[in-house]
Amino acid sequence: MNDKVSWVLHCEDVPHLWMLLEPLVHRSVASGTGEITTKRIHDMLLDGTATAFVISEGKRISFMLIAQIIPYAQHRAARVIACAGEDLRGADRSLSTLTSWAKLNQATEIEAWCPPHMSKLLKSLETKWVSKYEVLSVDLRSIL
Repeated sequence: MNDKVSWVLHCEDVPHLWMLLEPLVHRSVASGTGEITTKRIHDMLLDGTATAFVISEGKRISFMLIAQIIPYAQHRAARVIACAGEDLRGADRSLSTLTSWAKLNQATEIEAWCPPHMSKLLKSLETKWVSKYEVLSVDLRSIL
């Protein structure tokens, strides 16, 4: 049985590993409501504006999380923009790596804008995620 290994995917590694990562990125994007595309995430990983955190078992990626640094006026945050895998509780295993990366980039918090099912999952992890805001929207296409 292969051990699970948590690691950071650097931008120069993306062209070589995208074929393994892309199905998970696509699955994450498909569960959203169109805020981001698989191609946009690919481009962000290539240009270094986003970073991938993965858990692999042998040559197979079993979990991935994509984050970017957001510079707010008073602080910096590491924002999770995509997350998918076979065992989403693997997020807890990736969080120590993500936390170190966020601190290295002078972030003072990790945030995730996510649908209710992902919010429920994050709140159930050992790491204590809490709601700070509730994002509401109205589809202007539905207003005459």
